Amino acid sequence: MNTNKKITIYMFPILCIGILVAIDQLSKYIVCSSFSLYETKPLIQDVFHLTYIHNSGAAWGMFQGQRIIFIILTIIFLILGGCLYARLYKKKRFIPFCICLIFLVSGAIGNM
Repeated sequence: MNTNKKITIYMFPILCIGILVAIDQLSKYIVCSSFSLYETKPLIQDVFHLTYIHNSGAAWGMFQGQRIIFIILTIIFLILGGCLYARLYKKKRFIPFCICLIFLVSGAIGNM
């Protein structure tokens, strides 16, 4: 496969990841600048409320205060995600998996 074809194939997920990370960071900025800590605002009354809580660790507060471990685990995940995408993007049956992978990688970058 020539270099231009490879670049074209990887441009879509890179663009999607960039857009998703930008949306993630923008939403975090909006919440941080317009909410007080622990403030809750209903988006859909009695159904969905948005609450500002600060978590400096990973999911459920894991690795709090251990930034270097968090960064190393994120980098390992990004490398594994890239390798998986490179192996699976050609196969139609793995398209849903590749889409999920794009969202997971975007979330990992946004949280790092």
